[in-house]
Amino acid sequence: MIRIANAVLFHFRRVLLHAGAVQLGGRVHLFVGDRGVGKTTVTLRLAAAGGTLLCDDHVVIQRGRRHFTVSGCSAQVRLAADTERFLCARPLRVAAQDFAGVLKKDVDAGALCASRPFRDYRVDAVYFPRLGTRFQLRPMLRHEGMAALLRQWRSALRFRDAVQFERCLDFFAACAAQVDFFELELSPRLADLDQLADVLGGGAAASRWRGQSRHRGRP
Repeated sequence: MIRIANAVLFHFRRVLLHAGAVQLGGRVHLFVGDRGVGKTTVTLRLAAAGGTLLCDDHVVIQRGRRHFTVSGCSAQVRLAADTERFLCARPLRVAAQDFAGVLKKDVDAGALCASRPFRDYRVDAVYFPRLGTRFQLRPMLRHEGMAALLRQWRSALRFRDAVQFERCLDFFAACAAQVDFFELELSPRLADLDQLADVLGGGAAASRWRGQSRHRGRP
C-alpha cells in the first residue's frame, strides 16, 4: 500500500517521508529517520521553544517550480512515556495504546503546542537523527545528504523502469541543492535537546556553533 501511495505521489512530484518537521527561528527543519530515533521528542521540544510543529512522524515533500516544500500528514502525535515525562508538567489524561510493541499516548498536537499540519512550507534544513552517547550536530556535504535521503526512501517505491529511476535521482539532487544537511547525534539525556533548541532558535549557542561549522569546512 505504501509503495502504491508513493507511486501516485511521485507522479505529482511529491514523496512521502518518514520524518518530522518543525518551523523555528524563521526556518523549517526536517528530521528524517526510522521509528524510534527520537523524531517526536525532538520536534515537540523545538515546538516548546517557540516553534510550530508541522508533523512528528510523516511528511510529504513537494517539488515546486522554484522551491521544495514540506507539509505534515497528521494532526496527531504519539508520545512514549519518557517523552511525556520530559515535555509535560503532568501526565496526559489519555490511555496509552500499543503501537508496534511500544505503549504510547495518541493526542492532538494542538493540545501540546502550536501545530500547523497540511500546509506547505519551504524546506530549509534536513537532519538525520540517531541515538548515541552525546549531543552532536555535524554539517554534511550535499552529496552525503542526498545519499542519506535516497537510503531512507529506497524501499518506498519499486521503480517501473530506468526513466522513473532517473526522475527520482533528479528529484533528490534538486532538493539537495536547496537545503542544508546535518547529522544529529542524540544523547540518552533528553535535557541535551535544550542545546539544539538554542542553536536552531538563534540563541546564544547559535553563533558559536556557526563559527565551529565554518572552521570545519562546512560547504
